[in-house]
Amino acid sequence: KDGITKLAVNKAVTNIEGWQEALDKEEFRGAKAIAENLGKLKHALEADALDGKAIGALLDTLGSETTRAASHASGATADKLTTLGSMLTEASKQLG
Repeated sequence: KDGITKLAVNKAVTNIEGWQEALDKEEFRGAKAIAENLGKLKHALEADALDGKAIGALLDTLGSETTRAASHASGATADKLTTLGSMLTEASKQLG
């Protein structure tokens, strides 16, 4: 909400890990791809030197994937994915 550049890396990594754990339990189409790309994002955030363009590109990909996948999920999961997809896409614009 306050912008991607204000989010501490350790908080972002913790958030990513939570989403990965939740997605590992899901079976809807796209869940595994999102979890894999979250892993790539986590790796990029843990690098010694942050690459804003690469992170922005991953966020954009994740935003699109997550928004698409929301239509294959149900209930609260679909709602959370829709919100997450929008947030990821918006965050990518801040870095791109």
